[in-house]
This record gives sequence, structure tokens and C-alpha cells, in this order.
Amino acid sequence: MSKRKAKNKKEPKEQKKPLSHKSTYKGKIANSSLSPDSIMNQKPNWKFRSLDLDFPWGFSKQGAKDDFNKVVKKLKNFEHLTWAEIDKNKKWNHSILISKMSQPARKRLEELKIDAGDQETLYQLRIAQKERIYGIREHGEFHIIWWDPEHKANPSKKPNT
Repeated sequence: MSKRKAKNKKEPKEQKKPLSHKSTYKGKIANSSLSPDSIMNQKPNWKFRSLDLDFPWGFSKQGAKDDFNKVVKKLKNFEHLTWAEIDKNKKWNHSILISKMSQPARKRLEELKIDAGDQETLYQLRIAQKERIYGIREHGEFHIIWWDPEHKANPSKKPNT
């Protein structure tokens, strides 16, 4: 007599957790203490579900197609690097305190329910001269929030001004 396999009941699909906007990355990690599983040894994964297209600057503006192509090309280049390698250039790629960002940026983050109470920092990636991408780095993923072609969300403080 052949044994018949009992049909397994289908298990319900696991629900995806919404982005908490709380970063698990808390700052500097010495290279010597990195475990193989550390996010610093991982290559970035880009997430676009938090992308804010309605902010005054960014991809929603007229003529943004060329900007979008430039950003995608740069993100593709970053994919060849680990987070530790990206972090080496602290002048351009680094965490930013939300409290230090421009007033319009802070206000928009509040509207998006990403404020200093939830999230103390955003991460900035330099795309070109003034151009930046801002987002939340969480578990090796980078949740892109803004494309800032004029560096208005976190303007540079020039010395002696």
C-alpha cells in the first residue's frame, strides 16, 4: 500500500512590518569590531516606499528626468560599496541631526510623521556638487525620503558667515 502524503494546510503569509522610522544605526563602529553580519559589511539596498514626491524640491519638479537618471546612476555605483566604505567619506556621506536641518525640512518631516521624537537623524548621500539624497538607514536598507538638488534641506554652514 502506498503512503499518501497529507496535504499541508497553507500557512498565512507573513505580514510586512511598516517602516518604523527608527534607525538601528547609532553612529560610529570601529572597523576592527565589525562582525561579518554587521550592516557596515553589507552593501546598500534602496527602498523607495518613503520617497516624498510632493516636497517643493525633488523629482516632482519640472525637468527632473535628467536628475532622476543621475541619481539612479550614482545609486548603482554605491551598490558596489559596503556601508563601511560609503561611510569613509564623512564629509559627504553621514548622519544628520534632524534638529539641525532647515526649518522647511523639519516641518515636512513632521507632516510625514518622521520627527525628532521618532527619528533623531537622517542619513545624507552626496550625489554631486550640491545634490543630496536623504533617507533613513535601517538594517542595511536605505529608505530614500528626498532628492535635494540644491542642498536646501541641510544647507552648508560656510565659515565666517
